[in-house]
Amino acid sequence: MFLGIVSTSVYLGLTLGPVAGGWLTELLGWRSVFWLPVPGIILALALVLRFVPTTPRTEQDSSLSFSQRLDLSGSLIFMLCTSCLFFGITGLPDPRFMGVLFAGIVLCWCFVRHQRQAKAPLVRIDAMRQNRIFTRSILASICMYGASFPVLFILSLYLQYIQGLSPGEAGSIILIQALLMACIAPVAGRLSDRYEARVIATVGCGMFVLGFVVLFFAGMSSPLWQIKLGLCLLGIGFGLFSSPNNNAAMGSVDPARLGIAAALLNLARTAGNMFSTTIMVVIFNHYFGEKVLQPEDYPQLLVVVKIAVLLGGAYALAGGYFSLTRGRMR
Repeated sequence: MFLGIVSTSVYLGLTLGPVAGGWLTELLGWRSVFWLPVPGIILALALVLRFVPTTPRTEQDSSLSFSQRLDLSGSLIFMLCTSCLFFGITGLPDPRFMGVLFAGIVLCWCFVRHQRQAKAPLVRIDAMRQNRIFTRSILASICMYGASFPVLFILSLYLQYIQGLSPGEAGSIILIQALLMACIAPVAGRLSDRYEARVIATVGCGMFVLGFVVLFFAGMSSPLWQIKLGLCLLGIGFGLFSSPNNNAAMGSVDPARLGIAAALLNLARTAGNMFSTTIMVVIFNHYFGEKVLQPEDYPQLLVVVKIAVLLGGAYALAGGYFSLTRGRMR
């Protein structure tokens, strides 16, 4: 249930984002969107400092040095690895960026090797491999978040350019998905406390794929109800997936490792978003580069929309596979 409440909080933020971003773009310009999160970040920091308690140290913890409790070298390698990977992908096929991408792959191998040898690693690779439920839950999360985030970006362009809506109107339609996710996530979380989380999450993946099928057949003059129907299916599907998937992942680890498990779930969400968004940026740049979209470019934009929907559907199918094959919790 509490995981559902956390998911609801995340999706309420996602609900307000498209609408607020659209309004700010219309009233103050697109640069104002980057200032919107600042007050929220300051408020979040204040709430954490005020209400989140400091975990008491045990005798064993207090005997550990700072370097043992925090893998500084592993953190540095991971930071360089992710930066090189995503920065290298965005610049393809430029040979310089290919070199950066290759460096990221090498650093990824170095990170895995370092984590297996470190006394206090950031991620216990061997332990994750042995925990099938947790590992497949993480993989399902990466796939589903990878399917969700870039499609919303490309749909906003479809609604504004092909359908002729304003940024605010496009944001109001896109929030349908986030609003349904916010409503369904706590219900799905409560259901996963009583029933098999694997089944509920996999059904959510299936509805997510169905939403992509509806969106794939959208054309230059499709009615808005078709887009809304697709977004409704995406919202319901992701709401059914997120909380049960998190419940399965957190329920499969030792209570002493819940903090690490939660951090890995957040990392999976971010990695899925970043990787799939990077792929979409590469595709978008391939078709349009730095040119300003004109009416004669709209058929190509529709092609990019369909590519994004196909990729999202493939990610969701992979997420459904990992969700279904993770194993039974009870």
